[in-house]
Amino acid sequence: MQGGKRHILVMSSWYPTRLDPFLGNFVERFVHLLSSVYDVSVLHTQNDKSISKIEVTEDRTKGYHEIIVYYPTGSNALSKWWNRRRALSKGMKFIEDVDLIYSHIFMNKISQFVRAKFHYHCPLLVHEHGSYFFKESPHRLNQIQKQNLRNFSMYIKKIIAVSPILRAEMKSTFPTTKIDVVPNYVDETLFPLKSSTSKLIKNFIHISTLDVNSKNPLMLLEGFEKALPSLHQESKLTIVSDQCSETWKKWVTERNLENRILFVGPLQWYEIGNVLQENDCLIQTSDFETFGIVIAEAWLVGLPVISTSVGIAHELPEFLGLQIKKNDADDLSEKLIHIQSQNNHFVVEKIREHALQFSTEAVRKQLQELFENYFDQHE
Repeated sequence: MQGGKRHILVMSSWYPTRLDPFLGNFVERFVHLLSSVYDVSVLHTQNDKSISKIEVTEDRTKGYHEIIVYYPTGSNALSKWWNRRRALSKGMKFIEDVDLIYSHIFMNKISQFVRAKFHYHCPLLVHEHGSYFFKESPHRLNQIQKQNLRNFSMYIKKIIAVSPILRAEMKSTFPTTKIDVVPNYVDETLFPLKSSTSKLIKNFIHISTLDVNSKNPLMLLEGFEKALPSLHQESKLTIVSDQCSETWKKWVTERNLENRILFVGPLQWYEIGNVLQENDCLIQTSDFETFGIVIAEAWLVGLPVISTSVGIAHELPEFLGLQIKKNDADDLSEKLIHIQSQNNHFVVEKIREHALQFSTEAVRKQLQELFENYFDQHE
C-alpha cells in the first residue's frame, strides 16, 4: 500500500504502444478510471522487430506509473519465449508492493499474468474483452487453447466478462466457473446529451475499425446505397475509423457517392462525442461484439441505434433503436427507410438514462466493490 492507497497493477494483452497507439485504448481508460482512487501501475511487454535489445519506457506524468518494455521479436520459438520472459523480469524490477493484479484479455499473455501473480504474491483478476470465445470469430479458440486457459484459471481469483453475451460464450471454456460481468465504461462528460433533435433522422454515423472479419463494412455500404433512392436527398452516412479505410473510400468513389458517404478519423475519444452530436442515428453492422462501446457512447448522447444482435445491443428494446439481421444489406436498407419514414419519436433523455449504467461512477463502483473482496488475500 502506497501513501495510504491500495496499489493496483494493470497488465493486458492489448495496450497502446508506439507501434499501435490505438490498440487496447479501452484498457488505458480503465487505468485512468482507477487512478482516481488507487495507486495504479501499468506493466506491458511488447515485441518490436525493429530493435535488437530490450528497451524500457517509464512514464509517471499521467497520474499513474506506466512501464512498457519493448523486446526483440526473436528468430525462433525459443528465442521469442526467452525474450518475452526477460522483458517481464525487467519490467517487474520497476514495480514493488502490489496489492492486486487487474489484468485484461487472456490471449496471449495469461502466462505473464500468472507469473506476475507469483512474483508479487497477490490475487489475480482477469477482465475479458476478447472476441475469440465466439464461434463466429476467425480467431476463435481451439481445444488446446481452451485447455491451456483452464489450466491457468486455477491461479485466478476472479474472471470477469465485459458483457452478459460474452459471459455466455465463455461458458464452453469455463463451464463450472462463476463469471461476473463488469461493463466497459464511458466518460459521460465527453458524451453530453444531444442539445437538439431533428424531426427527420437523416444523418447516420458508423464508428469502427472497418475490419472485414467482424465489422462487416460491405453490408453497411451496400445497405445504405440500396436505401438511398428512398431516403431524403440530404441523407448522409459518416464513417469514423482509426484504421485504414482506402478500400472503402475507393468503393464509394467508384459509385459516385462521395457527397453521401463521408470518411472521418482517426479521432481521439473526446472528439467522438462532438461528431455524434452532429448525427441522428448510429449504424452498427458487426457480426459479433463483446461489448460495443460506440453503442454506449451513442446512447449517452441520446442517439438511437440500428444494430445487429451483438454486445450490449444483443437485445434492443424499441426505445433504443432497431435490430437488423446479420450480414443482410437488404434488411439494413429496409430499416433505414423505415426509421426515416416516421417522425423521430425517440426520447433522448430515456436513451441516455439507460446508458448511464456504463458511466464513470457506475463502473468504478462495481470494480471497487469487487476489488475489496480480494485485497487481503495474499499468499
